[in-house]
Amino acid sequence: MTAEFHPAMHISTQTILRYHATAQFFNTHGFLIPPSQKNEFLEDPVALRNVSTYICDAVFHALKMKEDITVALPLAPAMINDADYFTELYQRCRVNSVAPSRIDIEVSDRLSSAQFFRCLPFLKRAKEYGFTLSLGEYGSGTVHTESRHLFPFDSVTLARSVTDGISLAGAKRSLLHRFLDTLTPVGTPILCAGVDRASDLALLSQYRHRGIQGHTLSRSLTWTQLQLLEGM
Repeated sequence: MTAEFHPAMHISTQTILRYHATAQFFNTHGFLIPPSQKNEFLEDPVALRNVSTYICDAVFHALKMKEDITVALPLAPAMINDADYFTELYQRCRVNSVAPSRIDIEVSDRLSSAQFFRCLPFLKRAKEYGFTLSLGEYGSGTVHTESRHLFPFDSVTLARSVTDGISLAGAKRSLLHRFLDTLTPVGTPILCAGVDRASDLALLSQYRHRGIQGHTLSRSLTWTQLQLLEGM
């Protein structure tokens, strides 16, 4: 297992907005295991907690070495109601002298309505601690409208299923415009994930005040690559 950091960048300036921390899993032969096996492994609560601790260790190491970067941590649905997780994360910020605002906790739009309603008190606590919170995979789930209205997320990340291939399909472009028309007037910062085609990037460049994440600009970085890029 390794920790990797995927840059999210501003479209017009191509400056890095934040890094998304992820865990990559390899088999005994050193090959990346498929997502299905990864998800199966993470169904074990103990394994999930260990992976979370490992990623947090890497994130705090990066935040301590470079004071002007922010990192997004994806929150696994199985940990969404774990009050101890947010408390421990806040305590680690205090011990390491890291401002909680430098950590963005990303909540998946794939949560069911029931799951989202149950987690609201914990999200409010995380907000009180000073963390920023983003709604990830927006448009891939069924509760994106109500979740956005029920909680003041600091930003929204449009799902890969929404953005990938928008230059090839008119229906996808229409869906993208509908989401942008909904989010832009309320001033919600928007990040487009899964921008892996040059033609998609060219189309999204028309929306200058947007963030993007995808292989067209950068793949996920290993720890060594992050160090070289940020001059740590």
